Amino acid sequence: MDGHPPPEEGPGAGRPPRWAPPPPVTPSAPGPGWSVPPPPGGPVPPGVPVGGPGGVPTPPPPPAKGVPPLLTLVIGLLSGLLLGVGATLLFTSLDLRPRPFEAALDTCGLTDHPDAQVGDEGRSLFLQHQGATDVTGLTDDELDCVLTELDAPDSLFVEMGQTRALDGRQRLEWDGIEATWSYHPDDGLDTQLVAH
Repeated sequence: MDGHPPPEEGPGAGRPPRWAPPPPVTPSAPGPGWSVPPPPGGPVPPGVPVGGPGGVPTPPPPPAKGVPPLLTLVIGLLSGLLLGVGATLLFTSLDLRPRPFEAALDTCGLTDHPDAQVGDEGRSLFLQHQGATDVTGLTDDELDCVLTELDAPDSLFVEMGQTRALDGRQRLEWDGIEATWSYHPDDGLDTQLVAH
């Protein structure tokens, strides 16, 4: 014998096999998508995914279902509607109109005068003018100052100057301000102004 194994006998003797299963490969460390079966009788190390039977990698769980687009749209529309209604209610409850009466009294130096009273949260003004028996009311110049600051038309001054006691209560409106007044020689000219 020459140190070679004896030749095989039968069909295909002496030729290498046409197909042979590949040798088993054991990964040194699991990578992404790999899972290792748990060791028999022992815990799985932290961070190592557990495989299915026979070490077959376990497929990743299906992605979590999100909120359907239609539901998202409905929620968005309802949220916008509620915010819009809330903002509307807030702004309509706030009175953002200018307060011309307070500004006029301030300019004329009558802010604390007892016969020039602002009411209705700044939307009305009562002016008590001096009369024959009521000498504590506003002077002609003070009344004129307030009405001028409010841009009262000349027709108001003319109408007020011509009002008699028997004429009753008079009325005139300009630039969103309504003036009503009456006159009596003893009490003077009582004027009520209302901003609309």
